[in-house]
Amino acid sequence: MRHWVLSIVVVVVLLGLPGTALAQGRPFCRSGESPQFTFGFAALKGEIGAAMGEPVECAHPNDANGDVLQRTTTGLSFWRKSTNTPTFTDGFRHWGLTPGGLAYWEGSSVDPPSLAGSGLAAFAGTWERRDGHLTVFESGVATARWSAGSCNVLPPPCDRIVDGTRALGGLAELNFTEVMPGEPPTARGQVMFTSNSTFLPGPISLVRLSNDLVLLEQPGGRPLWWCRPPRNVNACGP
Repeated sequence: MRHWVLSIVVVVVLLGLPGTALAQGRPFCRSGESPQFTFGFAALKGEIGAAMGEPVECAHPNDANGDVLQRTTTGLSFWRKSTNTPTFTDGFRHWGLTPGGLAYWEGSSVDPPSLAGSGLAAFAGTWERRDGHLTVFESGVATARWSAGSCNVLPPPCDRIVDGTRALGGLAELNFTEVMPGEPPTARGQVMFTSNSTFLPGPISLVRLSNDLVLLEQPGGRPLWWCRPPRNVNACGP
């Protein structure tokens, strides 16, 4: 009889709780939040349907590499920062949303085969200049950061001091999609986002002039040279 009473009490308590309270125990979810697919994961779910299952936790970053992860009832969905690709895998099969559409592949590789052999590896790496740095991934995704002036003088976007280190205020996100034949090697793409007029929305080219020097060019914009050792990164230029 005592066990019956305890069971009834537990049921009554659970039924009396609002739905958000029951969801609070889900991994990586904030108070009142429940797991759901959003942004690229939602678009990927719309493409592949039941194979992706349903989320069992809230999306969260992988601090080691900047990716975003979310486990599901059938596998793992993840956004690859280095390729800007929302991807799902069940451990062997893979689906990814690429610039060319939905890609499917099998095996151990986490990246779509379509991103291999593009010729963009020649531009990959970190390039620097006195006031900033440019990071290019083999997928063609690139990020530029540069000094935008002190926040004590200028409004945002501007440079801030975080834990004693200067955080550069200028930001541009680029996506290179093709390498033109000929010399010097030239990658062409688009400026996807820019925080100020240092970059202009629209087409952009990255020219590899040597092993230690590249040039970013835009129609109507000023040329920007970036370099890496052994060249002096404080004096990049032709």
